Amino acid sequence: MGTTRGRRRAVLVVTWPAVRLFLSVAAAYSLTAVLGLTLATPPGYATLVWLPAGIALGCAYVFGPAVLPGVLLGSYMANVWVSTVPERELVLLGGLAPAVGASVQAYVGAAMMRRWMVGRWRLAKFALVAVSSSAINGVWAPTTLFMLGLMPAAVLQRNVLTWWVGDALGALAIAPLVIFLAKGPNERER
Repeated sequence: MGTTRGRRRAVLVVTWPAVRLFLSVAAAYSLTAVLGLTLATPPGYATLVWLPAGIALGCAYVFGPAVLPGVLLGSYMANVWVSTVPERELVLLGGLAPAVGASVQAYVGAAMMRRWMVGRWRLAKFALVAVSSSAINGVWAPTTLFMLGLMPAAVLQRNVLTWWVGDALGALAIAPLVIFLAKGPNERER
C-alpha cells in the first residue's frame, strides 16, 4: 500500500470572487464579441478591431489562468449566438474552435508579457507580444472554420489576415486599459 505522505493533491477551491471573476470575464468577452461581430464585414467571420482579444489578454495577465474558462465561455457563447449555420453539430464545433483559440492566445500572450515585459522598452515589448500572440487565433480559428466547411476557401486568406490584425489591434487598444483598471492605485507602475 502506498502512502500519500509528502504528496500534494490538487484541490479545486471555488470561491465567490472566483465565480464573479469568471462570470465577469465571460460577460465582458461575449458582449463585446457580439457587438464586434455585428460590425464585421460580410460574410462576418472577422472584424478589423477585436476588443475581446484585449479583454482576454489584459485579464489573463492580471488575474492569471483562472480567467481562461471565462474567455472560453464568453467566446463560445458569442460565436454560437451569431452563428448562421443551420446544422446544430457544426454550430457547436464552429463555436468551440475560435473559443479554444482565444483562450490559448490569451494564455500565451499573458505568459509572454510576464516573461518579457521587464526592464527597458516595455511598450515596444508589449506591442510585439500583442501582435505575435494574436497570430495564434488569427490562424487557428479561420483554418478550423475552413476545415469544418464553415468558411469558403476563397475568403480564407483574407480572414486569416483580418482576424490576426483585428486581434492585434484589440489587444493593443484594450489590454493596457484592462490592466490599468484592474490594478489598484498602489500596484500601478509609474
